[in-house]
Amino acid sequence: MRKEIMGDEKIIDAFKKYLPKRVFEKIISNPDCVRVEGERRFVTILFGDLSGFTSLTEKLEDPEKIVEVVNKYFKRMLEIVEKYEGDVDKFLGDAIMVVFGAPVSHKDDPERAIRAAIEMIEAVKELGKIKTKKGDVEINMSIGINTGEVVALNMGSDKRMEYTVMGDNVNLAARLESVAKAGEIIISDRTYKYVKDAFEFEKLNPVSVKGKEKPIQIYKVKGIKEGKREKFYEIFIDREEELEELRRFREYSFAKEGLKINVYGDFGIGKSTLINRFLQEKGFRVIKISGDKFRRNIPFSSFTNFITDYYGKNIPQNLLDFFEIKEEKEIFKKLKGKFYNYFFEISNVSPLIVFINDYDSVDRITLNSFEEMKISDKKIMIVLESENKIEGWNNIKIEGFNLEKTGELLSKYVNIPLEKKIIDFIYKKSKGNPFFTIQIFEILKSKRFIRKYKGEYRIAKGLSSFYLPESVSGIIIDFLDRLPEELYTLVQYSSVLGNRFDINMIKGIYNISFEKINSIIDSGIKSGVFKKFGEEIEFSSPLFQEAAYSTLFKKRKAELHKKAGYFLEEYLKERIGNYSDILGWHFENAGETEKAIIYYFDTEKRMRYLSEYNTAIQYIQKIEELNRKLRSKKYKIEATIEKGKIYFNTGDVKLSKECFENVLEDKDIDENRRGDISGYYAALLVRTGDVENALIYNKRAIKHYKNAKNRIGEAHTNINMGVIYLNTGRFKDAMECFKNSLDIALKENKLEISGTAYFNIAYINDLTGNIEEAKKNYNLSLDIWKRLKNKKWEEQIYANLGAMFVSTGNYDEGEIYLNQALSIADEIGDIEHRARAHLNLGIIESSRNNFEKALDYYNDAIEYFKSQGMLNEMNICLSNIAEIYEKRCEFDIAIDNYNAAIEGARKTGDRALESYILQKLGDIYFITGKVNLSIDSLNLCAKISKEIGINDFVIDASQTLSRIYLFFGRKDLCEENLFFDENIISNPEILGRFIEAKANLFIENKEYENAINLGNRLIKMGNDLKNQYLRILGLLVNIDAKSSMNIDTSQEIWDAEEILKRNDFPLIRLKLMKLSGRMFLYLGDFTSAFSTFEMGLNETKKKKVIFLELGFYNSLIEAFRFIKREFKIIELSIDAMKTILNLTDGIQEDLRNSFYFTKDVKGIIENGIKYLYEERNLPLAIEFLKGIPDNIREEFLKEIQETDFYKELRNHI
Repeated sequence: MRKEIMGDEKIIDAFKKYLPKRVFEKIISNPDCVRVEGERRFVTILFGDLSGFTSLTEKLEDPEKIVEVVNKYFKRMLEIVEKYEGDVDKFLGDAIMVVFGAPVSHKDDPERAIRAAIEMIEAVKELGKIKTKKGDVEINMSIGINTGEVVALNMGSDKRMEYTVMGDNVNLAARLESVAKAGEIIISDRTYKYVKDAFEFEKLNPVSVKGKEKPIQIYKVKGIKEGKREKFYEIFIDREEELEELRRFREYSFAKEGLKINVYGDFGIGKSTLINRFLQEKGFRVIKISGDKFRRNIPFSSFTNFITDYYGKNIPQNLLDFFEIKEEKEIFKKLKGKFYNYFFEISNVSPLIVFINDYDSVDRITLNSFEEMKISDKKIMIVLESENKIEGWNNIKIEGFNLEKTGELLSKYVNIPLEKKIIDFIYKKSKGNPFFTIQIFEILKSKRFIRKYKGEYRIAKGLSSFYLPESVSGIIIDFLDRLPEELYTLVQYSSVLGNRFDINMIKGIYNISFEKINSIIDSGIKSGVFKKFGEEIEFSSPLFQEAAYSTLFKKRKAELHKKAGYFLEEYLKERIGNYSDILGWHFENAGETEKAIIYYFDTEKRMRYLSEYNTAIQYIQKIEELNRKLRSKKYKIEATIEKGKIYFNTGDVKLSKECFENVLEDKDIDENRRGDISGYYAALLVRTGDVENALIYNKRAIKHYKNAKNRIGEAHTNINMGVIYLNTGRFKDAMECFKNSLDIALKENKLEISGTAYFNIAYINDLTGNIEEAKKNYNLSLDIWKRLKNKKWEEQIYANLGAMFVSTGNYDEGEIYLNQALSIADEIGDIEHRARAHLNLGIIESSRNNFEKALDYYNDAIEYFKSQGMLNEMNICLSNIAEIYEKRCEFDIAIDNYNAAIEGARKTGDRALESYILQKLGDIYFITGKVNLSIDSLNLCAKISKEIGINDFVIDASQTLSRIYLFFGRKDLCEENLFFDENIISNPEILGRFIEAKANLFIENKEYENAINLGNRLIKMGNDLKNQYLRILGLLVNIDAKSSMNIDTSQEIWDAEEILKRNDFPLIRLKLMKLSGRMFLYLGDFTSAFSTFEMGLNETKKKKVIFLELGFYNSLIEAFRFIKREFKIIELSIDAMKTILNLTDGIQEDLRNSFYFTKDVKGIIENGIKYLYEERNLPLAIEFLKGIPDNIREEFLKEIQETDFYKELRNHI
């Protein structure tokens, strides 16, 4: 049939008259499938009706005369509709229905409809009065216009069909026409909002129309608004590369031969902005040629626009011919000669750049004349702005901005900062297209997705509910409608697969041959719809995908999603786990709710594994929403359990407990499930430090497993209980649990559990110093994991063996095992496994104070985690790296890494890690003298930790706060922050710091024996746990307490120095230097005392350890008093005062006031005043005292209040 039709052009031409262009193309491209698919379209509908027609038919009587008049009328109407590229949907007697936007869309369809309506009214008036034998009849027209979504489809049966549009918006347009009086154009408020800047209107009273509950606001069109121009956002963001290319072409054009340049790119990409910036440069003349899209068929109309704009009423005689053109070959030839001469004459006077603005709106004759213009010997550069590459021109393609430039554009546009997530979202949608970037921002703002808060735009509600509005969608559909029919159909079908898809998917789902699919896709790439990445295709902008998807019927969408879902299940097979989110989405949109839920559960579990906890929660919420339709108790329970696991991973203990408690209360849960949930609940309690109740729930889990006769569950739970006992130092109980687990595992022949049990038994022996037993059990575990070919466990055991031998000083054997661990990671070729191994080895090396090696491991691991987007592991690495720099007192680097880690933790929703880092930052800020930041960080840490139920972190934050308050002389607040039951602390090092803080308070209160008891306890803990950090904390407490009692501390200092030889604890070394200096003073060794104090002071300054600095200052001043070096005392006092004032700057008044009367500060001030007074050094005394608050200063000056020196001081301060 197609060949027959194609052979008869006359039939084709006749056929075209009865169908819209796209419908005709669909039929002619596939005549075997004549039923054209329906679409959802955003259109503008025009209804026009002749008034006076009934009277005319009565008076004319002769039907032939009536037909003659009607045809004359409709011929003119069709000319106008064709001019504005609408489609006549139908003729209804003397009425006409026109659609703008279906089957072909334009970005300005509402404007086209109104311009067409204005010309229709004028055309009818031109008909004038029609004379009949029975009298004259005046013909007029009334028009109604409405804009909105409709269904565009083929109506009818296989025998006969008619392409039309349907929907409430069509009915409203018809009803508005009935409201309009003769000669009036009435539009709806929906149409008005798109054209309010283009036309003059009269706002009328709202009218009630059939089918609408509320009255409709309407407007009467008064005419075209003069001087209307399209709006551009002329915000120029650096495009230096493209500007430089234009400059090179300009220099060549003016120096050698004229060039024609085509600057092309997508609509709104910034072509005009770039060219206008280029044209602002000097040294040449500029002529701008702008077209009128509604006058493109008028020869030289673009050129005459320029003439009229430039010359006004004083148009030169030789240019008037362009305004009255007769379409004759010779006349055109002469006009083209005049056209060329006009530009050549200007270029003879000055170098010339002609800018042709918007290829699609310039009339073809003007454009062709420029294309044919010979400029090789002229100083002319022609710059064209278009959306496509043009053969024969020098083409410069303009791409969208990257993420950084998009952010810069938005910042310039709004003049205040935007939250990074907003910029990321807009960039993802717009792909850096400046026009769409601004449009999407404005939509987000108007729809209240974002709002101003504290001087920046922030997200106000979930961006996932954002949808493409008609204004932006219309612009994109305008572009899509200009695509060839086969490509347009493929774009629609592909939109169902999302923004990126595999060529084989399209081929398989829609049964299209490989050759044909490749040909169509190549066409899509050339037109800018698609980009190709190997076998994968991506929409060049998500906006294309969303717009195309929006045109599909709901029923058709469901059919296509179902087809895609079932095809992908078969196609993906073993890879299906990585695409569960896509399959869930397809089945959800296909209406297959249960399959969608199953796939969404798979996705949630994968997200949880990848530490994408916020995303995981979103999938659970989606599952819960879908399950409201199914009302499945099974899925409800499963969703609650999964939520509990997510909250467990994020450290939100309270919410996690709520979830598991809700499940445990359900009577329908079987014993096995109860065992699982009880085990998780126990793990939660461990997080909160409630280890005793954790053990109770583990015992309950064992009971449930026994009832279910699940010996394997028992064995697993014994392992978990053993780990709790192990972490709390109850090694005997831990050993019993691991042995119970091992007995079950050996009887049940469960090698995995046996291997784990042997490993933990070995680890206990490792910790307690039973090296031979540890080595034996590590090797038993290793044998099992080798049999199971589990390289991961092999690597872990080798790493532990290595660490064990290193800790005993057997570095050679330790290094052998560690290298074996690494070689296994390399051998299995699993980069992730290797990265995790490096992370663990980094922790081991760091704990052994091999910081450089640890950093190498961490940096290697973080490079992999970053490349895979594994945020949780990245955050752990960053935090560990920060901890190394903190230990080395390189605090600036530590803070940078902690801040990066905390930002990542907030992204993943890991509140436990966030809380931990806040504690670390609080420590550093205190050490470096940033008191307010320290207190804020620690309070926030305590708040979050309390909310999520992690007692250890609450107590760790509180003990640091106690140190701050003690440092500032507030013993009452210090004591308040130490009011905890230490039995709830599970982490030994946190317990050690808590005990040390209590000991410091005892020393401050001169309760030295109590302090020494706590010091001895710390030493014992360190010895029991093989933890040198705890041991040296205890030694420092004892040295401080005993030296305050004038007891010799030589042995303790010696023991501490021995620990520091093997361990790098810079802060502890500094504290020990201060205490050692005091011992030298006590022994009368002033040389060693001075040397030690001066070295300590220099180190604290170098490392910015502000909180120890004042202690060294005061100790040095006291030492110089012994040898009466007054000038040194004055010098040190003035230097120390600078540190005091820096520390008190901005802190709350009560802390500041008490701080001045702490031991070191008071000593510094009193000694400074004493020796300045003795020297009668008034200038230095003024400098020394001027920063101290009046009430505090007066307190220190009491001793000299009766002196002239005091009076002079008072006069000057």
